[in-house]
Amino acid sequence: MHFLFLCDQLAGYWHYCICQLADRVPGSTVTVVARPGSAHVPFVFPEHPGVVILDRSAVDWPAMQRLLVDRPDFVYISGWRDRGRSGRRQGA
Repeated sequence: MHFLFLCDQLAGYWHYCICQLADRVPGSTVTVVARPGSAHVPFVFPEHPGVVILDRSAVDWPAMQRLLVDRPDFVYISGWRDRGRSGRRQGA
């Protein structure tokens, strides 16, 4: 299964849950698009097999569409507030 998580920022407990998901669903991949940590959220996440974390500022609309081409089995959206990222506004 392919899981896609679109979230504002990734917290330590949420990273742990995503790693557990990757471990418990054999052959799964988990892609997370989130903002990097800040002074208020200073997390640096270790790499984990089956988990890919992408910097939200580096994922433009064409890159987002490429993530969806593979038709993830599950998409979770939380805190996705960027007006410029709306497919409707971009004509998609």
